[in-house]
Amino acid sequence: MQKTQDKELEKKILNQAGQTFVEFIFLLVILIGLSVSLLKGSNFFLAKQWEIAINSIARNYPGHNPGVKLTE
Repeated sequence: MQKTQDKELEKKILNQAGQTFVEFIFLLVILIGLSVSLLKGSNFFLAKQWEIAINSIARNYPGHNPGVKLTE
């Protein structure tokens, strides 16, 4: 009787360990996906801000044609 209970307990522990591992992998995938999407979004935003700053400085440079942008 005790051996049967021990085997059942061992199976439960192994199942819980496997479930914990699967949950960890799912959380890891979600966090990686969120970080990649945030980095891509912020990188695009920062690039646009730099482009605005560069064009603003270039427009005020003497001899610059006001109708031409440096970056397009």
